[in-house]
Amino acid sequence: MNTNHPTNNKINWFVTVFANRSCLRDRKGCNIDNLNTFTPKLLLMKKIIGSIILLCFLNSCSEKTFYQLQVYIKNETATELNVKVFPKSEYRLRDLYDFGIGGGYRETEFQISPTDKIQLFSTEDLKIEPNTLTAQVFDSIHVNSADGNIKIKFSLSTVTGYPYNLYNDPSKWSYEIRHYSEPTQFKRNPVESHDYIFTITNQSD
Repeated sequence: MNTNHPTNNKINWFVTVFANRSCLRDRKGCNIDNLNTFTPKLLLMKKIIGSIILLCFLNSCSEKTFYQLQVYIKNETATELNVKVFPKSEYRLRDLYDFGIGGGYRETEFQISPTDKIQLFSTEDLKIEPNTLTAQVFDSIHVNSADGNIKIKFSLSTVTGYPYNLYNDPSKWSYEIRHYSEPTQFKRNPVESHDYIFTITNQSD
């Protein structure tokens, strides 16, 4: 066993301090340089502390899969799309909105390059339909192309400039499951992401 391991050094330090205080309290002399023979109780304490530290370390390194559901808009046109979302008041903070897990905020207007997609919202509820989640968060969503040829307005009751309404029909959303990890200093954080994607193409009314 490596007695110079940092964990052992910390345990020895803790036991040293405890023993020193015990000696002062009981007004007894003790040899701090030879703690291993000081008393069987201190040796037992050293083993217990070492076990607790080991358990904490193993627990911190254990993997626990995080599950999430995300909704995206994807651009499959030949031009850049400008997207403007109109979130409900409980999600809005001035010109920003809460986009779900993590409590982060982003601007309500953003651009999507051709073939790219952008996340609109995320949740831990894996059972919710993408159109239902979208309706819970946004009153409407407007999509315009840089060249002015695409002008789409999605709302709960109507859609203009596009044959499908992302609020109404969940079958118009594509679905995929992705597995990836978000590593930290001490462990991997596996993620299972259930992604729903509504794709904007060059179709028109």
